[in-house]
Amino acid sequence: MAAPNDRRDAVVDILLLDDDRDDALLLSAMAEEQMGGRLRLHCCTTCTEADALIEQRGIDLCLVDYHLNGGVNGLQWAEQCHRTHGVMGPALILLTGVAEIDEIDARAGDEDNGIIDFLVKQELTPTLLARTIRFATKQQRLLREMHLREMRARLLFDHAREGIVILDDHGRITQANRAAERLFDYAPGTMPGLYLSQLIPDFSMNLLRTMGRDARPVVSDSSIQRVTAFDRTGRRRDLEMSLGIVHSEHDHFYTAGFLDIGHHLAAVEAMRQQAHTDELTGLMNRRCFRQQADQELGRARRNGQPISLMMIDIDHFKRVNDRYGHAVGDAVLRKVADRLRQDRRELDLLCRWGGEEFLMMLPDSDLSAARALAERLRGNIERLTFDRFPEPVTISIGIAPVDPDQPLKQATQQADQALYRAKEAGRNCVRCAAPRARP
Repeated sequence: MAAPNDRRDAVVDILLLDDDRDDALLLSAMAEEQMGGRLRLHCCTTCTEADALIEQRGIDLCLVDYHLNGGVNGLQWAEQCHRTHGVMGPALILLTGVAEIDEIDARAGDEDNGIIDFLVKQELTPTLLARTIRFATKQQRLLREMHLREMRARLLFDHAREGIVILDDHGRITQANRAAERLFDYAPGTMPGLYLSQLIPDFSMNLLRTMGRDARPVVSDSSIQRVTAFDRTGRRRDLEMSLGIVHSEHDHFYTAGFLDIGHHLAAVEAMRQQAHTDELTGLMNRRCFRQQADQELGRARRNGQPISLMMIDIDHFKRVNDRYGHAVGDAVLRKVADRLRQDRRELDLLCRWGGEEFLMMLPDSDLSAARALAERLRGNIERLTFDRFPEPVTISIGIAPVDPDQPLKQATQQADQALYRAKEAGRNCVRCAAPRARP
């Protein structure tokens, strides 16, 4: 169907459907008298002609006689025209005689049939006809504008990247857009009827009740928070939820918008891991070790528990790189780190200190307990086998007690000195620093 003319100052295209030629001529003369060059009048005597003209030209308004030949009256044709074209079709006005007033009056203005008004031929004057035409075209223009606004709003709603649901006073979903259906893994049209608390177990209805007391015409983004939701399959979703309320004159509804921040949180966690983790071995790096070691020192000061520090070095590691290349050297580092990680206790802190050196803090461990663990670590590393490196790998370990009232650097230096003595003793052994003197 060609688009009807919506400009206020434009020429109005009017279709007159009347199989009585005398009546048609009279109506044409009346319309011309009042509206002159502001209208184009198209006369048809059959419904088929009228249908074709609406499709081809686009018509702003139809004047339809109730009495038509061909088995269809004007009311039936008008209803069919409205079903076909809706509000984007022409405005519809019925022309009738006195005998049909009661029937037409009962059905004119019904949204389902699209008939805006009716005119009784015996009472018609040029002024009344012109006024009715102006009113009907204006009314139809307003209906089209409302329809287009609703369509635009629906398109924005349906195609928004953000998941959006509409809620009633009970927190029940009445509408959901496509993004929300995809986000929560529901088939199209199946989310209405669900309660928001079924998706977000921690959701509190108090949020809606608080917003409902706000009397402003429109409130948006009144509450923004991170929530943990679960989709149809039970899969966890980390979301940012924004709640809003929209008031009309007699009613209101709530909106909930959702952004999937799972990827963002994963990226943040990955960045945090990179900032605290040694890239090659996956162990914590020096910075992270110092932060966690400070916490352990504080705990030891409060509880009076002993702490030991272990410096571990891979023996003759330079020879591995020189003979077999850095790729093999990296593989050896990773495997040694994995073995140390497996053998340590859950509460022990282990980091790659630098190069082929590792540092391990042992909370609640005196030198005797630390030495027993060190010997077990040393033996397990010695029994490891490596791809592309046929020689045995061994480690030397230096152990020192930690004074929680002194900087960690002091214990680190003592452990390093003990490690040096282990190297001098032939490597593949454990040496302890002297216990700190008790005050």
